[in-house]
Amino acid sequence: MEDALYEIQSMRRFAGLRMSGSLPDETAVLNCRHFLGRHEAGRCLFEGIQLHLESQGLKRQEGSILVR
Repeated sequence: MEDALYEIQSMRRFAGLRMSGSLPDETAVLNCRHFLGRHEAGRCLFEGIQLHLESQGLKRQEGSILVR
């Protein structure tokens, strides 16, 4: 993830990050991942995203977002 944030502009834009600022390192990314896992927040986020996509007429299928 750390490498992707440095290399892929669209991922930085999605995360609201800029190269001129500091980007999270591997430790920060893993700490966030473990926090989400411990509190099952990942599932809650995923369900919220799913509801938002559905409200916009979009459908998630096999890890992709498809326009209906």
